[in-house]
Amino acid sequence: MHGLSLCARVIVLLVAVGAAGCLPTRGDVSPDGRTFYFSMMVPSMLVPGEKNKVGSPILALDAETGRLAALTDSVGVNFWCCLSPDGKYLTYMGPAIGAVSIMDLEKGEAVPLTGILEGYGYPRMIQVGDGEKVFGLLAKTTRGLGSPGGEAKDNHWVVMSLNGAVPLPDLEGYEASQGEAVTIPGGVLAVPVHRLTNVAEADKGQPKKYESAVILLSVGEYLKTFKDDAAKPAAPPAPLKGIVLAKWTSEGDPAPVIDLALSSDREDGRLVAAVSGQGPGKDITQFFELFPPEKGATRLLFEAAKAGRPQWTPDGQALVYLRANTANPAWADVVLWRPEQKEPLVLAHLPGMKASDDPEGETTTAWRWLPNGRLRIFNVSKDGLRQIETAADGTGAKARLLRADRLNLQVGLALADQAKHAPQPLEKLRLDGLMEKAKPSLEAVAAAAKALDAAHKNLWPLATEWEDVPAMPEVPPPPPKPAAEKPPAFGPPQPETWEPVAALTDEFDAAKLDEAKWWPTNPSWIGRKPGLFRESNVTVSGGKLHITMRKETVAGAPPGYHTFTCGAVKSKATVLYGFFEVKAKAMNSRGSSAFWFYNSTPTWWTEIDVFEIGGGAPEHKRKVHMNAHVFVTPEDGKKHWNKGGDWDAPFDLAADYHVYALDWSEKELKYYVDGVVRRTMENTHWRQPLHLNFDSETMPEWFGLPDEGTLPSTFSVEYVRAWKKKGALEGK
Repeated sequence: MHGLSLCARVIVLLVAVGAAGCLPTRGDVSPDGRTFYFSMMVPSMLVPGEKNKVGSPILALDAETGRLAALTDSVGVNFWCCLSPDGKYLTYMGPAIGAVSIMDLEKGEAVPLTGILEGYGYPRMIQVGDGEKVFGLLAKTTRGLGSPGGEAKDNHWVVMSLNGAVPLPDLEGYEASQGEAVTIPGGVLAVPVHRLTNVAEADKGQPKKYESAVILLSVGEYLKTFKDDAAKPAAPPAPLKGIVLAKWTSEGDPAPVIDLALSSDREDGRLVAAVSGQGPGKDITQFFELFPPEKGATRLLFEAAKAGRPQWTPDGQALVYLRANTANPAWADVVLWRPEQKEPLVLAHLPGMKASDDPEGETTTAWRWLPNGRLRIFNVSKDGLRQIETAADGTGAKARLLRADRLNLQVGLALADQAKHAPQPLEKLRLDGLMEKAKPSLEAVAAAAKALDAAHKNLWPLATEWEDVPAMPEVPPPPPKPAAEKPPAFGPPQPETWEPVAALTDEFDAAKLDEAKWWPTNPSWIGRKPGLFRESNVTVSGGKLHITMRKETVAGAPPGYHTFTCGAVKSKATVLYGFFEVKAKAMNSRGSSAFWFYNSTPTWWTEIDVFEIGGGAPEHKRKVHMNAHVFVTPEDGKKHWNKGGDWDAPFDLAADYHVYALDWSEKELKYYVDGVVRRTMENTHWRQPLHLNFDSETMPEWFGLPDEGTLPSTFSVEYVRAWKKKGALEGK
């Protein structure tokens, strides 16, 4: 595999929501690690003559002096900075929507490629040959080329230059995905793509199913048609053939985000893909190592919640990436993963991570390593600009902070320098043809200009004052949620006669499973063969409990457990009688989704299945199976029998959330779906205190084994609520 040249020096910059109205967007770092290029939206007070508009200048931060320079003015909208591999050219979106500009950093001149892209584009610089010339750009456009009124329907990767643009081939219906593409010396690209696989069903309102992929393309011949010195653009060569390195499937919008990173410029360079949106709640990121087809299959390295932007360490043996802080998702962690470590190493805490529901801001990363092997990190947040330096093992960390008021002052000063706002001295003004009486007024203007210029120069030292701060600041707790309780969706009949059971009630709105109430697996059972229960398949996010089934074989698993892993949650408390309600969505695969009660002792073992659903099994996807089992009783001994029943729903059970409930009394069992009794049976044997359970199992003889294309799939529970009759004793 070709590698991407990775310089020895690195700075990592995370840019998040800026202070006092300044909003940073994507940036990049020079190969020598000294200069950070980025853009920040500035409010109208900094844009002369524009009362209700914002500007977005391109800024350059000198990492050694801590001083900003403005490369463009503040009137245009410029964003999404990206350097060429040699660091001599900078591309960015702007100055108008639909334009990409190329700036020669040595000359300080920018040329806009206006009109080539209709809609937003996200450029990546591509170089071929000796690397001295920039022959093309890789960009993602949200509309068709050359169609100003075109519908923003599909996303395409295109190669473009001053002479025009050529879209990359259709690639079997794939379109460009969100995420980081990799440009490789010699004109080789690795690009993230996706396509919709159930168009007809999606048009009827069914959840969308996506197939995402990483495709390797050699575009050197395309780029050679775009030489700047060519008299006219050459005809593009024959259509490219892409090599599919890996594929993933997912369900529901949006399609996964795929960030790619390459370790070196050697033939054995390692390519990693961070695939976000694969797991429950669309917040799990899986990190895969990819290989050319002849070198082996895709390998899962590890998983992390709300993570992305991976980069290899200089030795190509470890990955640094960003993830949301587990205690407060509004903060970010810079994390280092090595395969020999049990847990990833947190190198830094950074304020200002963009939350998934935050309408403002972008989080931007760019990585460079210093020659001494230490990592520098810059963070722009509401606090200001933070600079952290740390070793790869987390030792010797130090940090400094340029507070928000000084950062904002720097932005203003840099824009003033760029626009040359200060008037010229009096002696340079032309007075020819002016009446002598105008001279005093001009002298006053000149005096004011000198005073302004002096004040401007005197402000720079103030604007570049940094202060030492802790390298690992204490992460504050997230702001409290509104105290208003969620009202019961349905609840028990005659609610005044019931009272809640706290030990079995959970809204799942914490950052993780409450292990004071629940075991994150079944402590006495490892699952129904071949599916193995794993704690890693049980997560809590987005106010829901998620249990995921995966195609996965675990090394050292007991005999008979292979190919699939799944999960279980079991209550630590038991209960005898009550009203129990859950709001849940079954997984859309042949894996089971189940809410049930049981307890097992040598002399007494009974079970109540409130529901067992095979949401992706064609013959079961609308059936709610409601069963009750007796395995052992003190009276009858060991004699298994059951009372089975089911209800045929008028909808697919995996398509949406529904409310399921059990009213369990000494006399009878009533099963509810969406507030309506669907089954009633006499209680003849179910008088034993039982544990409450959620799980997903493989049931090959009932639902059939899951199809690989439907995995991973997730069973999600929004809440579980339990009540007992007032005055009744709870099970222990």
